[in-house]
Order: sequence, then structure tokens, then C-alpha cells
Amino acid sequence: MNNRHQYAQHRLANRSAGARPLWQIYVGITGLLLLILVVLAGGIIWYDSRKSNELAIAAAERLILEVGEKISQRIELAYDPIYAIVGIASLVPELTSPAIKEDPRAISMILRVQRMYPQILSLYVGFDNGDFFW
Repeated sequence: MNNRHQYAQHRLANRSAGARPLWQIYVGITGLLLLILVVLAGGIIWYDSRKSNELAIAAAERLILEVGEKISQRIELAYDPIYAIVGIASLVPELTSPAIKEDPRAISMILRVQRMYPQILSLYVGFDNGDFFW
């Protein structure tokens, strides 16, 4: 029994003299794992925020282009009939004198233009003397 007791004391003395306590190893491993976790989570959050910003900017630019195209189309739809009417009216010599009030061809042309372009509610023809025909 004496040998066993001496052996246990000798073993305990060797363990405490040459090795660290076990709790320091656990704290070191836990700290290292927490550091790895924080670095990985931070990297993922940084990457996601950068990509989200890039996607938001790309979506905003695409939306601005789409809205610009739609506005251009609406403006074109608003002014296209006016250009057509002015072009047609300038080619018809009957619209240059007040006598068109009795001319059925001029009235039919005005009605045809209004049927072609429903967004135009009425047409006025102005003359040099200040008279209007509608």
C-alpha cells in the first residue's frame, strides 16, 4: 500500500509540475472557437450588406430607366397627334380661309382626325383675321 500511495503522489506531482491546469486549456479552446465564430459571422454580415447595397442600387437604376422610358412614351403619345394634325392641316389649303365653315370636306377631315386620336377632345382652326373655327 505504501508503494501505491507513493506512486499516486509521484504521479500527481509530475502532472502539476509539467502540465497546465485543465480549465486554462478549456478557456483557450473556447476563446479560439468564439474568435472564429465572430470572424465568420462578421465576414458574412459584411458581404451580405455589400451585396444588398449593390443590388439596391442596380434595382433603383433599372427602375429609373423604366420610369424614364414610360414618361417618354406618354409624352410621345400626347404630342404625336398634335404633330400629325399640324402636318395634315398645313397640307390642306381649304383650312386657310374662313370659308371652311360650310365645306363638308374640312369638317370630315377634322372629325376623322378626332376619331384617329381619341385623346384630342377638340380642334380649333385660327385664321389671320382673328376668327376661329371649331
